[in-house]
Amino acid sequence: MSRKKRAWKRICNILKDRLPVELLELLPRGWAEYGRIIVIRLPSELKEYEKEIGNAYLQVSGKDAVYALHTIEGIIRKPEVTLLAGKDIEEVTFKELNAKIIFPVKKVMWSLGNHGEKERLLRIISSDDIIVDMFACIGQWSIILAVNKKPKKIFAIDINPIAIEYLKKNIKLNKVENIIFPILGDCRVVAPRNIATRVIAGTLFDSESFIKTAVDAIYKRGTIHYHFLSDKKNPSTQFIDIFNEYSTVIDVKIFKVKSYAPKVMHYVADVVIEK
Repeated sequence: MSRKKRAWKRICNILKDRLPVELLELLPRGWAEYGRIIVIRLPSELKEYEKEIGNAYLQVSGKDAVYALHTIEGIIRKPEVTLLAGKDIEEVTFKELNAKIIFPVKKVMWSLGNHGEKERLLRIISSDDIIVDMFACIGQWSIILAVNKKPKKIFAIDINPIAIEYLKKNIKLNKVENIIFPILGDCRVVAPRNIATRVIAGTLFDSESFIKTAVDAIYKRGTIHYHFLSDKKNPSTQFIDIFNEYSTVIDVKIFKVKSYAPKVMHYVADVVIEK
């Protein structure tokens, strides 16, 4: 039994006399951990009991604070979060895959559910790579790649000025100023062209509209790590036709990243193209 499953059972046991039986199954079985805090998503049916739930998660996790994530707003992906239990914290610092990350709890959205994909990228990226990270946020991909693999350059782009502010802090914290070059703006406008051996196209929303930008960033031949949502049992490959509009697709390999919804999976496709 996994650590989180054991924790979930303990949480259910604490709440069994405080919640109707039928609501216990709705308690989140997974959560994001950022250093000394955890973030959970609560179904609307549980809103009436959110304080009791927050205290149970705080007790079992041993963390300093429990937040609930409600919505993510607009193109800059600003989260709406509520403190459920513990002390309110503006920012936390934690480590992931040897990288130190400063994270502003209420200002930007970032999922930790991509840990396995980051490990996979670390196995295939080399020190000769030049990378364009199209949705860099605070550095969840760029910082980890720079610290562990030291590629030639990473152009890290984000449209959210707060994300770029924290990306710069994380670059300095990890002493990778000579590797990562932050760029503020819409990647479709500001992304460098004809320079990269790899592109991380890490958005799940309207992802097909960013394919041309990813292709334009590649110099002659390279790999685009294209993230997308599709059916859990049979991932769609229609995106290949769009890649072929702007380049020649040489090879495609598809990997599961994580479950996104009951019948929806988050995938990444390694698309090797030639221009």
